[in-house]
Amino acid sequence: DVALKILPQQFASDSQRMARFQREAEVLASLDHPNIGQIYGIEEAGQTKALVLQLIEGPTLADRIAQGPIPVEEALKIALQITEGMEAAHEKGIIHRDLKPANIKITPEGQVKILDFGLAKALEGETPPASDLSQSPTLTAAATKAGVILGTAAYMSPEQARGKPTGRRTDIWAFGVVLFEMLSGKRAFEGEDVSLVLAHVLSQEPNWEKLPADLSPRLRDLLERCLRKDPTLRVQAIGDVRITLLEYLADPTVDTTAEALPGARVQAGWQRWLPWALAVVFAGSTLYTAFWSQPPLLETPVRKFELLVPSLVLAQRPPQISPDGTKIVYFSEGQLWIRELDQWQPRALDGTQDAVFPCWSPDSTLVAYLADGRLMKVPISGGEPQVVAAVTGSLGGSAACTWEPNGRILIAGTEFGLLAVSSQGGDPEEVLPQNEGERDFHEVSQLPGGAVLFSTHEGSIEYFDGSTRKEILKLENESFGWPIYSESGYLVYHRGTTNPGIWAVPFSLSRQEITGQPSLVVPGAAYPSLSKEGPRTLVYVPGTGGVGEQQTFVWVDREGQEEPVAAEPRAYGEFSLSPDGTKIAVRVSVSGPENPDVWIYDLVRDTQMRLTFDPASERVPIWTPDGRRVAFGSPDAPLSWKAADGTGEVETLVESSRAQYPQAFSPDGTALVFED
Repeated sequence: DVALKILPQQFASDSQRMARFQREAEVLASLDHPNIGQIYGIEEAGQTKALVLQLIEGPTLADRIAQGPIPVEEALKIALQITEGMEAAHEKGIIHRDLKPANIKITPEGQVKILDFGLAKALEGETPPASDLSQSPTLTAAATKAGVILGTAAYMSPEQARGKPTGRRTDIWAFGVVLFEMLSGKRAFEGEDVSLVLAHVLSQEPNWEKLPADLSPRLRDLLERCLRKDPTLRVQAIGDVRITLLEYLADPTVDTTAEALPGARVQAGWQRWLPWALAVVFAGSTLYTAFWSQPPLLETPVRKFELLVPSLVLAQRPPQISPDGTKIVYFSEGQLWIRELDQWQPRALDGTQDAVFPCWSPDSTLVAYLADGRLMKVPISGGEPQVVAAVTGSLGGSAACTWEPNGRILIAGTEFGLLAVSSQGGDPEEVLPQNEGERDFHEVSQLPGGAVLFSTHEGSIEYFDGSTRKEILKLENESFGWPIYSESGYLVYHRGTTNPGIWAVPFSLSRQEITGQPSLVVPGAAYPSLSKEGPRTLVYVPGTGGVGEQQTFVWVDREGQEEPVAAEPRAYGEFSLSPDGTKIAVRVSVSGPENPDVWIYDLVRDTQMRLTFDPASERVPIWTPDGRRVAFGSPDAPLSWKAADGTGEVETLVESSRAQYPQAFSPDGTALVFED
């Protein structure tokens, strides 16, 4: 038995819309999750076309809410299943866009099924003009049934109500509205007609007094963060909501409200400082227990706090916490600094102006780093930096050295794989050469027993014990890095393409392999560093714009006031503004971190156009002074340019194989500065 959704004749007879719908339906059919209603395909009978769907028995969530507020524990168990289905879809890049109680069924066995996942986008046809509210996706999808438009509008996010681009945070808003309605029995946003409902969505807060008077502050805080009108201040990933619900259901008595987590309610204030903010989080006897214990339980209170660092530099200089968990080294204002966590003021390490790739000695008393082709070390108590060894060859994109307990320091690079040298000085020796065709190795960290973890340019995490090299973690079109082992038996790492952030997965040292399912620890964050002794402390940098992280653009005036740009959130990278200020040339990672392309975003028309299409990795786009062309570089091809309107072919601009990334044109456009 199946369910059929008959497509309107006017829609089905439009060959272009049907072709697009067919492509969308094939993507939606790939969603195979116990909490998502399955799409089987499209069938035809004469002139009639229909979607073939899984037949799901039972009432909708709207039917259940019509009986009155749902008890908190029952509502949370329903909500948890909704988040699990949404997370599975979001990881495949599929957004629902029309989540509401009428699109959620509860089977007689109590299983939640989300219906019509992604159909709002599939049915909408070409992207509607932002100015025409009647063409917003959820309105279009519901416009064939009288009285349904109002119901759909009540769950629209503010960005949907304005006809702006939508993303996974749109679904998080709708989830918050649904959860509010389950707990209160009332809609969060009501009105006599569509215009009033949408006006309330855009300008008013829900009536929080409708919620149960004894509702935990933890749940109230979660709802408030799901329903922030600015999507950049909303919960960033539905997996974060899932973890919060799991923790609450495991132990409702543990206090992790904003009072216990300083900064949880002031995110809007420090978020504008993200380019300069170094966040130190989760100091306690356990790290974020969504993965330190299974099922997730908070065994001890968790502390979270932020450190504001002026001019924090991240490229090749990631912040590192000392092994004893008491100090952080970071690069700011032209040199390395030490911040002791029990002190208010940091201390500068003199003589470290050119330092890159800092790492700590095992006893937390010295910092090693690379500078001007030499490996250096400096005591944090003060003193002159000392030369350890000369390091010849390009360091490329490697992001860390590591200081082993036996006194060796390991270094990664472009031309030499992994090098090892005594911390007392000497000549480096190659301990792991690169395979033929490989590019630079990246972040290196140690494992108990002498083995190490490192990441490759291709985005995999690998294991090496001096003789055996083994691939630990790799997915097609995915980027992994910053591997760290926790004594709790977990591999902590950064995931950079889909659902970016800091993740953790159970890892067996004896078998050198992953033994469980991964969990998202901190959405959207990068550069993890983990202490080895004392209270386990994780240091990370939030919202760093790593490969694959969904971002958008804002205008900022001289007073620091921000105005959002209506660009669809995507995995944007380096960008430049056209000379006339009407367009942006930007790197976009569409098909994975290894194949970014250059796109042109028209600020006036709110349109995006792909400029490059070849397999090379195009980066660092810059405009010619006349705005007619865009130059870009690649590690795989000569430095090139192309007409900014998309016409013509890509042309080689600089023949030299050393010319990789353009930096600036001279004002008259006759000369170019580039990076080799």
